[in-house]
Amino acid sequence: MSIINNALLMQTAIQISEWNKNTINSINQAKQSYNSIATQLEAMRTNPDYTAWDITEVETMLTELNTLAISMTV
Repeated sequence: MSIINNALLMQTAIQISEWNKNTINSINQAKQSYNSIATQLEAMRTNPDYTAWDITEVETMLTELNTLAISMTV
């Protein structure tokens, strides 16, 4: 029985490690995307071609992304 238990424990450890690696990659990609949106927002604020509504819409997106990120800690 010990060999089977050890195999199950090893399989679990491998799965957790894979989830961890995938999550780190996903979070890093999300951070890059968030920063790209924030950079674009700053450019939009100084470009008269964008309306206040356009800027508010992007600000709302960033707020929603922040809320989602914070929800991971709960």
